[in-house]
Amino acid sequence: MPPIPRHLLDCSFYLYPSVKSAQDGDASGGSGFLAHVPSEHEGFIHLYAITNKHVVDGGCRFLRLNTNDGKLDVISSEPDDWTTHPEGDDLAIMPIETIDENFKWLSVGTENFINQNTFDDYSIGPGDEAFLIGRLVTAAGHQRNTPVVRFGNISMMADPAEPVVLEARKQEAFLVECRSLSGFSGSPVFIRTTQTYRDGHVPKAFQPKPMPPAQPGTPTATITHQLVSGTFGPWLLGIDCAHVPLWKPVYESDCKTKTPEGYRIEANTGIACVIPAWRILDLLNGGEFVKARKRDDARTAKRKPNAAVSD
Repeated sequence: MPPIPRHLLDCSFYLYPSVKSAQDGDASGGSGFLAHVPSEHEGFIHLYAITNKHVVDGGCRFLRLNTNDGKLDVISSEPDDWTTHPEGDDLAIMPIETIDENFKWLSVGTENFINQNTFDDYSIGPGDEAFLIGRLVTAAGHQRNTPVVRFGNISMMADPAEPVVLEARKQEAFLVECRSLSGFSGSPVFIRTTQTYRDGHVPKAFQPKPMPPAQPGTPTATITHQLVSGTFGPWLLGIDCAHVPLWKPVYESDCKTKTPEGYRIEANTGIACVIPAWRILDLLNGGEFVKARKRDDARTAKRKPNAAVSD
């Protein structure tokens, strides 16, 4: 896999159960990331913090981000600040109206969320490369966030007719083989594809003039006499919400007889369950968020200076 765009690391934040635990870098909590919806006014965005519902429900509502001076700072929130998915997806989103200029951050634009057209145009499927950016609780960093990147591949495509069963609920999700571990809940998961196309079979979205590779969602490619090849992406595939468990029975000392209590132990399959980006977008396009963005855009319009009138 080619190196990932380094700036993507700055979209990650960590969540803790208190300001003190965030400052101390306790081995508790989860991950999240920043995303934005473009404003109708150029140069402005609507910023959001995104994580899993189960992380917020667990009391981890204190966001730890890096600062430009190489340290860290914390954004506090209340339970009511977060909006969850009406259909039960393991998602929680909080608007961030203002963010201190001392924070070092980046947000993923919704234009870089993957959709069905992207899958069709680039023939993306099982085997394509994925990576997630989040928190390894044993190496999260005490003085500042040090996001860890896990690499892998799509194992199974998301299918609303065949949801993944997680404990007592079902979730439309991708399965991604990435040696998943606890602590990465809420991490953004990105996808990109490296493919070769023969002349005349280039995907519709292909652009002959390569964009800067640091721009998420844009292709970089080389053209030969008969083939067009390149690495396309990355796009936001979705958000990590769990790793698929494999429950095994506990045996007596003879390694043959199962315990009479029926004890079982969880073995980690290493496969992450990833809620699709379009489920996040469904929530961002919910009525209250849309109304709030319209109000913010109206206030922005009032603050902007009037355009000069030419003679």
